[in-house]
Amino acid sequence: MIGYSWPSSDHFFHHLYALGTAGETLLRRFWLVDPSSDVRDRYLKLLGEQARQRFEWKNVKFEDVIPLFINEFDIRDLREK
Repeated sequence: MIGYSWPSSDHFFHHLYALGTAGETLLRRFWLVDPSSDVRDRYLKLLGEQARQRFEWKNVKFEDVIPLFINEFDIRDLREK
């Protein structure tokens, strides 16, 4: 999730998230990219146990997301293949 605060009033997203995480496929990781610790705390409260175990908070601003992803996933190698 990048920059989405997941307000408790967004019932549609609650249902969308629940549907997206139901089933046999497990999450490998769940990243929240947002500089707000309040948003981090909201996610931790709303996520289920399996997602909380894979949760990582990336305390970065939006403009720093692409360098973070390039570093973490070595995207430069993917472009060459």
